[in-house]
Amino acid sequence: MKTVIKKRPDIAFYIKFFPIFKETRGQIKSIACTKSLSLLERAYKGQKVPDEPCAKNISIEKMQEFARSLGISSVPALIMPDGRVHMGYVPADRLIQIIDGG
Repeated sequence: MKTVIKKRPDIAFYIKFFPIFKETRGQIKSIACTKSLSLLERAYKGQKVPDEPCAKNISIEKMQEFARSLGISSVPALIMPDGRVHMGYVPADRLIQIIDGG
């Protein structure tokens, strides 16, 4: 995503979590509640993400239901504004082509 944004600052990503592993649920709740990109980056690096207190009602089950309703069963997945879903890793240049409709 960072490479895409560097090449195309007109592109934005909205991150929705689809927790696959039970041990990541606390991390996901902390990241979703704080909306912290730095916590997300720490999690991707395999570093500990602290449990953050959260006044919001963050439901892991609703996140999973949403993903399943779109047929998403693996991560990463890209959901396009027109509803197309692309699952799996996509190199930045190819991702830009997909976003542009190609």
